[in-house]
Parts: sequence; structure tokens; C-alpha cells
Amino acid sequence: MDDWTSSESLAIEALSSSLAEYEKLAKRYENLFLKVFEEITQGQGRATKAAFVASHLLALMVTDLHVVVSQVRTGYCLQGMAVATGMFERAQLVAYIGDDEARAIEWGAHTNTWDWKPRKMSIKKLIEFAVRAMPTVYDTEADVEDQIDRRLHQYRDLNMGKHGNPDFLRKFLGESVGDTYRIYHGSRYEGKAQQVARWVVVQALDASLLALTFFVHQSLTDDAMTRVLPQLQSVGIDLRALRLRHLPQTPTPQPSKHPRPIQ
Repeated sequence: MDDWTSSESLAIEALSSSLAEYEKLAKRYENLFLKVFEEITQGQGRATKAAFVASHLLALMVTDLHVVVSQVRTGYCLQGMAVATGMFERAQLVAYIGDDEARAIEWGAHTNTWDWKPRKMSIKKLIEFAVRAMPTVYDTEADVEDQIDRRLHQYRDLNMGKHGNPDFLRKFLGESVGDTYRIYHGSRYEGKAQQVARWVVVQALDASLLALTFFVHQSLTDDAMTRVLPQLQSVGIDLRALRLRHLPQTPTPQPSKHPRPIQ
């Protein structure tokens, strides 16, 4: 057994109990995804360009979710974080496309592969668009702004792992031992690894639920929505419960007093 396989086996042993509830919830989401598309195959979907484009994004995301769970359970939390960041971005795209046929056609035909979001739209504006498009009733405008701010911070935190924020990497991969500074590579399952692993799966599930919620409201018939929404809401409630029970706001370093704003 080589060093990589050995450390992955140790990670699975160390993280399995900590991740058990999260893996079960990910499986429930996968079953719900299959249920939604079963409804479509039975004629309960709306045959639109928007639904067609969103279907491809959702199919990619359910595979992404499986990859995230597989990565974190073997101790590759930062790699899982990179995939979860892409999932967050795709969820905003599903919201942006919505049931707009022109946007779906434009996105489906675009060749600007180095820019994942619509042209001339900042990430802040795209997140704001997604929050305001959600089928959620907010009590006040301040509640809407709070939700936008939460998602902006969520995206910032995910990108710390994806792009290798030095402060975060020092905390997660580095260790000072006397006069020696060690940098670790490979599978990580000690220290804060359990906390980070759970947080990454929560982010992947959160993005998945956001995208599927938009899709269900905009692409299924009313009858199909009636059958699917209770299961969708149940997964969402259980995800929030796990987040509140096990996780802090963020496992990443806190921002400086004057952080650079996300554009």
C-alpha cells in the first residue's frame, strides 16, 4: 500500500462517523434529483429552452456533489472546496436563466468559456439577482440584504480554498514545530479537517438545493411540484439543522478589517 492509499484509508476511518449524516443527506438529494427528472420523463415538465439548459447544469451538479463527498471523506477537503465553488457558481446561473428563453439560448450558445457568468454582470449583482428571484418571502428589505451578504461571504470563503488564499493554506496545511515550519500535502484528516469536511459538504448541498429549487418552480407542472416540494423542503430543513448543530459560520480565516470587496 503506497503512502497516498494509506493516508486515504486513515482519513476514511477518521472522518466516516463525522460525515455519516452529511453523506445520508447527500444521498437523499440525489434520490430527489432522480425523482424530479422521473417526473419530466413522464410528461410533467415544461418543454422550454430554459429547462433544457438548466437540466444540463443540474446533471453536472449532482455528479459534482458525489465528487465532493468522495473527496472530503478521503481527506481532500480543499479539492472538494474547489468543486463546491463551481457548484455555487452554477447555482447562480440556474437562477439567472430561470424561465427566460432568451437567456437560455444565449447561455447555451456562448463560447466565452473563460467567463462562467453573464457578460458585464458582477458576481455581486448575479448573487443579488438569485436571492431576489428565490421563491422566498422576506419580511423586510434588510432581510434580503442580509441574505445577499451571507452568500457573498459564502462565495469568498469557498474561493479561499479554490484559489489558495495564503492565510487559509497556512492554517490548514502548515504547522510550526519549534524552529521548523512544516507544509503538508496529500490527505488531511487531523485537526480542523473534520470541521472543514462537513462545511464543504454543506456548501455543495446548499448550492444543489438552490439550483433544484429554481428548476422545480420553473420547469415542472403544478401537479409535479405538489409531489416534489415537500421532499425538497424536508432536505432543506435537515440541511439547516445539520449546519446549526455542527458548524460555525465559516471554517476559514476571518476577513481583515478592510477586506477588498467582491466585484
